[in-house]
Order: sequence, then C-alpha cells, then structure tokens
Amino acid sequence: MKSKNPRGLRSLVGLGKCCIAVMAALGAASGAMASTYAYVGSFNVFDGAFVGDMPEVLSARQAAAYLFGGVYSDYAISISASLDPLTISHTAWLDGYFDPQYLETPAGEDFVGTLPSGKYDDYGAYSALVCDHAYCQGWGDAANAGLEYPSYGYSYTNYVWRISGTSSQVPEPSSVAMILAGLGVLGGAQARRRS
Repeated sequence: MKSKNPRGLRSLVGLGKCCIAVMAALGAASGAMASTYAYVGSFNVFDGAFVGDMPEVLSARQAAAYLFGGVYSDYAISISASLDPLTISHTAWLDGYFDPQYLETPAGEDFVGTLPSGKYDDYGAYSALVCDHAYCQGWGDAANAGLEYPSYGYSYTNYVWRISGTSSQVPEPSSVAMILAGLGVLGGAQARRRS
C-alpha cells in the first residue's frame, strides 16, 4: 500500500530545504570573509615623543592607528620581523616611566599603562611610542637620536599588520529580516499554490 504524503507536509519539507539552502549560503559567505593580514610597516618604541614632553600613552595598536590611520581594531602587532602572517605574535614592546620591564619582556598588543592624566608623566605609565630609555634628542644627544639604550639585545621594533575582511560570523539584523521576509514570501506562495 502506497503511503500518502499530505500536501502540507510536502510544503513544510520544501520550506525546510529552502531554509537549509539559505543558511548554507550565509555560512559560505561568512566563511569567505575570514580575516586576512597585510603588512603595512613598523615603528620603534623610541620613535615617539620625548618623555619630558609628557606624550599621551598609547598601546601598540593605538600607536599603529596614530601612525598609519584608521582605528586600533584595524591592526595586529608583532615583535617578529617575519613577513609571514602566521608568525604574528600579538605582543609589543613598550617603555615604562622609570620601568623598562616591557623592553625586556613584551606585553600584549593592547596593553597600555594609563594614569588619570592619560600622559606619560609618572610611575605606572607605559607606552608603545615614547622616547624614554634611549638616546633621544630631548636628552641632548642629537648625534645618537633613536639609538636604543640599554638594548637587551632587542630592536624594540613593533611590526604592524592591517586586518581586513573580518566578520563576526553573525548576520546583521537587516540580513535576518530580509531572510525572514523571503521565507514569508515563499510560505505565501506555497499557501496560494494549495488553494
């Protein structure tokens, strides 16, 4: 005996297949939007303003936005000179007011020591772009400006990568509304077909 497939069940199965196809297309589109990294340049911690000028404290990503434009979330920072995006360390060199610890061991790319003033002017201030523990013109040593001291064997260069094609993998509300409207139209067409 042949089983009967009610018309409503066929419509529901058809609508289910359509939903699966739409969701698969959305997944493929969001997968194609994976993050990519493009090397844009570098900066040395000591390229920043002289400590005596009390510059603003900046994380390495904030310094990248300041130097290369955009916003800090556009960038990833590495202490590796490699041009292979797989080696991006997401760490950075920073200098500290009377505290060079992050010239010995790098900090996270978003780390910044801030004070209520927001300036590099007291203990607890750390910045990725300040000329403090180096020979700076502000120290009266124009001939050796920018040379690192003490070097600890590092160059104190932060390498900057621009992040592009980022996707949160979650559709925007307008996209969800369009999908639901499309499914409503399909449901309406199925209902008209039945009558």
